[in-house]
Amino acid sequence: MLSNSSDFKFNNHPSILEYSKIIISEGLKPHRVVLRQLDDLEYVTHMENVALDGDTWKHGDFYWGHYFSNKSQALADFSERARKL
Repeated sequence: MLSNSSDFKFNNHPSILEYSKIIISEGLKPHRVVLRQLDDLEYVTHMENVALDGDTWKHGDFYWGHYFSNKSQALADFSERARKL
């Protein structure tokens, strides 16, 4: 029987508002798309490398950022990027 849950935990970076599923692919680090809030007026969608530490996924580094001053635009970009994974 397939399950929609896992025993893994997530240790998200504090700036992350939304995140996609983690992609695990041969030859690449595990990664996902995240939506972050940098301050009251700046949002960014990033790719984030993550690493498994025991039973917890932890932040690696952010790359390929798209920056926005409008949360709705950032959310639309996040949704589009996550859909393409």
